[in-house]
Amino acid sequence: MEKNRGTAIAVIVALVVSVISLGVAFATFSTTLNINGSATVQASSWDVHFTTDSTNKTAGGTVANPTINGTATSTEKTLTATDFTWEGTLKSPGDSIQYHFYVTNQGSYNAKISSVSPTTVSCKIGQDTENTYCPYIDYKVSYDADGNNEVSQNDTLVAGGIADIYVTITLTDYTTGNNAINTPPSSAIDVTANPIQITYVQDGSAVSGH
Repeated sequence: MEKNRGTAIAVIVALVVSVISLGVAFATFSTTLNINGSATVQASSWDVHFTTDSTNKTAGGTVANPTINGTATSTEKTLTATDFTWEGTLKSPGDSIQYHFYVTNQGSYNAKISSVSPTTVSCKIGQDTENTYCPYIDYKVSYDADGNNEVSQNDTLVAGGIADIYVTITLTDYTTGNNAINTPPSSAIDVTANPIQITYVQDGSAVSGH
């Protein structure tokens, strides 16, 4: 009996030693892996506006004197960051007034024109509506002085970009063609343009550096 007890104790001791040895073996092969990181959310902005300066891009400003052809006159020209207001008078065939300023994108996103309202005018002689000569008035908002490249839907303006804007009002020659008018208007025609809305929307993700 005493011999069996001694054998059992020896076996237990051997098992304990084996477990301890196993633990030491596992502790020897131990590796700790670490992942460290940080992120910054870049500040973004939306800033599309009118300006009279192509270099410092300050919003609004004083529009330069318009280009006048013939006997036309300009009586008002006011520019803010989002509005351009003008008034003028056309008297003879070929008369025109042209204003030049810019639209700039100083935000973080490329911009795209989603819609442009039509360019139309209304005419008066004194307080009376004028419809005889008014159809001969050509009114354009374009990127070039010739009026060939008109501002249109889906036009893009990249972040940091700037585009020329020309607003041109012309009294075309009404003395020629099938519906020619041989007599000039009895008084000067006052022309008022409808409010033109050019709506820019985000076009893509933010551009780095803007």
